[in-house]
Amino acid sequence: MLQDKSFYIAIGLIGLYLYVSIKTQIAINKTTYLSEDKKKLNSVLVWSIPFVWALLIRNVIKSVDMSVMTKDKRNIDKSHFYESGKGIYGGVS
Repeated sequence: MLQDKSFYIAIGLIGLYLYVSIKTQIAINKTTYLSEDKKKLNSVLVWSIPFVWALLIRNVIKSVDMSVMTKDKRNIDKSHFYESGKGIYGGVS
């Protein structure tokens, strides 16, 4: 009876390991800011260090915000002219 439970637990852990590793491998391959060497290194580490490296690299990949800030999204103070340090205090020199 105990052997049956441990067998199913082992199969479940292997399945979970494969799922997490495959999802992480896909995320590594899709990222644009890692070089090819870094992608290869992280791929080896994901598969050789179960769960730990996968969770670490997924958090690193998710934390980078690569969005573009448009002029509409910026909060620009229009009361001063800032270019080249001219008119920093709002007055004309």
